[in-house]
Amino acid sequence: MSRKLAGLPDDFRSQRIDNLSDCIGLVGPRLLVPVMASIVTRRRLNGLAAEALAVAVVTDRSLVVSTEHPLIRDVARGLGIE
Repeated sequence: MSRKLAGLPDDFRSQRIDNLSDCIGLVGPRLLVPVMASIVTRRRLNGLAAEALAVAVVTDRSLVVSTEHPLIRDVARGLGIE
């Protein structure tokens, strides 16, 4: 991902990526991993799906996906995530 971002034109990076809002941040693994481990599913979630769901739980936010997946949808509903 870093290489792809570095390959973007300088003007695009300076307008879009280098000037991100201060409200954008990261949630650390000390907070996320226990939440990820506590998510109970009928089938095992991959790490990225578990992390996305855990971030939605921790931040009390919605989850937006590009591809509908029944397991993620069902787990999100069970957790009260839109």
